[in-house]
Amino acid sequence: MRAAAGARVHVRAFSLQAAPIDGESARSGPARFGITVTKRIGGAVERNRIKRRFKEALRLSRALPAQPGRDYVIVAKAEALTADFGALQSELASALRKSERPRPEKPRPGSGQSKPGVSKTARKS
Repeated sequence: MRAAAGARVHVRAFSLQAAPIDGESARSGPARFGITVTKRIGGAVERNRIKRRFKEALRLSRALPAQPGRDYVIVAKAEALTADFGALQSELASALRKSERPRPEKPRPGSGQSKPGVSKTARKS
């Protein structure tokens, strides 16, 4: 659940969610991966095949840009079943790199931050 609140990267075959692991000792530990395939994708055979493909892609990708002390959750899409295995590996590496980029802060609605060049008094009239 913690990873769902972290950074998200969407690619063709999956979405990647990333968040730091809680705790002092966890910061130096290895990255952890989870794979989720919902029932909307298909039956048990298709879901298990997708999980096996992702596990093998993670195993074979020796130089993954995963950061130690982080949790990563791969949420599979139906395209993961038919995607080329090499493309799946490259999308995985690309998504991991993108998940580590700092996200720009978005102003929250009602936080009092106005649009540039528009004063608050001008908007009321």
